[in-house]
Amino acid sequence: MNRVIKCIIFDLDRTTLNSNGEISAYCLNALRYAAQMKILLVIATGRFLSGIPEDIKNLEFVDYIIASNGASIYDNRRKQFIWSCHIDADSVQRLVNICREKGLCLEIVINGKGFAPLDYIENPVKYGTPKRATSYIQKTRTPVPNIFEKALMNINNIECANIIFNNMEKKHDALEYLTYALPNLYITSSVPSLLEISNPLSGKHNAMKFLSNILSLPIRNFLAFGDENNDAEMLKMSGIGIAVANASDKCLASADLVTLSNDRDGVAHAIYSLLKYNS
Repeated sequence: MNRVIKCIIFDLDRTTLNSNGEISAYCLNALRYAAQMKILLVIATGRFLSGIPEDIKNLEFVDYIIASNGASIYDNRRKQFIWSCHIDADSVQRLVNICREKGLCLEIVINGKGFAPLDYIENPVKYGTPKRATSYIQKTRTPVPNIFEKALMNINNIECANIIFNNMEKKHDALEYLTYALPNLYITSSVPSLLEISNPLSGKHNAMKFLSNILSLPIRNFLAFGDENNDAEMLKMSGIGIAVANASDKCLASADLVTLSNDRDGVAHAIYSLLKYNS
């Protein structure tokens, strides 16, 4: 695959980060090696900006951060948002009505910050969140007594929203219904317990296109890494799309190549292998 790599876009959870949510020294060194070769480095994550660990955001080689599944793009060197899109007010109202009627647990993101029901934050496991993620949820979400009122009070400023499930059948049914009831929204999933909802202009692939345009850098020169359904379109569109071995079926089917799993430093192995031939 003879394409010059000028930008590397990498997902975090279960891709670049291992199962403990950490980035290995080997992977850090691979990314620094890429930066030394004057390659732009971009995080692309489903997490909202304030939900990304500070030690990751503070990595000296990260140029941009695509957050909230592409609903916002952050210039990590200038420390400012350069693009964002919100869910339209009518869709927010309809989403709130659906969640109220069906008793669904909703969380929202406003200006890069997460807000969630108090009961969910106190006991995320009850709602389907893995126990290991409890501390992360409690540190990165602001509890509110009534999430629906919070959403409606900020109806023009909702960057994205998540619905949390503890039952996969309910999640499947909700996805079918939401796709029908809210056809103009982008709906994806990066973890089994979530449906992630945002403006139709979002999506990691659309954020990648935006960066391609403002940087005057052709998509064919982008290398992208991912593991989940929300990465699939980005991998398919990029010059070289690589899935880690632990990726979802949809992500694997969209990739040009498959590397080792996240727990075996698959991202680092691929970077070292491909950059040997980069010129």
